[in-house]
Amino acid sequence: MSDDRDHDTGRRPGLSGALRTLAEENQSPPPVAGAEVRRLAVRRGRRRRTTVVACGVAAAAALAVTVTVGLGPGHDSGSGHDSGRRTAPAASPRLRTSPAPTPTPAVAADAVVDLTGMTMTVDGRIMPISSGVPELPTPTGRFTVFAKSLKRPMETGGGSGTSVPSVPWVIELRSVDRKTTTAIALTYDLKAPGTYASTGGWIGLPEDDAKWVYTRLDKGAVVLVTGRTPSLRPSVSTPS
Repeated sequence: MSDDRDHDTGRRPGLSGALRTLAEENQSPPPVAGAEVRRLAVRRGRRRRTTVVACGVAAAAALAVTVTVGLGPGHDSGSGHDSGRRTAPAASPRLRTSPAPTPTPAVAADAVVDLTGMTMTVDGRIMPISSGVPELPTPTGRFTVFAKSLKRPMETGGGSGTSVPSVPWVIELRSVDRKTTTAIALTYDLKAPGTYASTGGWIGLPEDDAKWVYTRLDKGAVVLVTGRTPSLRPSVSTPS
């Protein structure tokens, strides 16, 4: 009897434990008070909001990084292409101005004849002259000395055709347009230089002045003749 009791007792604990385990696994959870349920719900809600906020922050950070990389140096926000493909603006055309031509310096005159004032100036020395009569005016312009003679026969002015045997210190002048005139010593009308016109178109000087000019002006010297012959003049003297 005692052995059978012991045998039954030995099986009973194993069966009881299995039944207890099965009952615990299938039993309903103990009822929870309403306040505890609300507290758990609030806790779960906070966890969800925290998770959502964290995800939003992470997404915003990722977007900021993407935008920063996209707008880095060389990015052209207007065209959507990088700077390597951007077409350089066309250069404004520059107006090329032709350089102004260098003016040819005028050759300084070695002598200046003023028909209106009846003077000739050489190296600062001003001398009286007599020029051609209105019927035979002295030509004006820029002349060059092309010949010189110690003496030469000349015609008097006034169109009379009267010739003088010879006059000294003759300087022959010619312009680029082939006009000619002559500077001489006016030996046949000593009162004319600086007073009135008396020649047939040449330039007459007192003999001493004519000699001095003859020594000053060499071939190639430039003589500038300006102005015009005065219209008033006394009767032309004829040589005796």
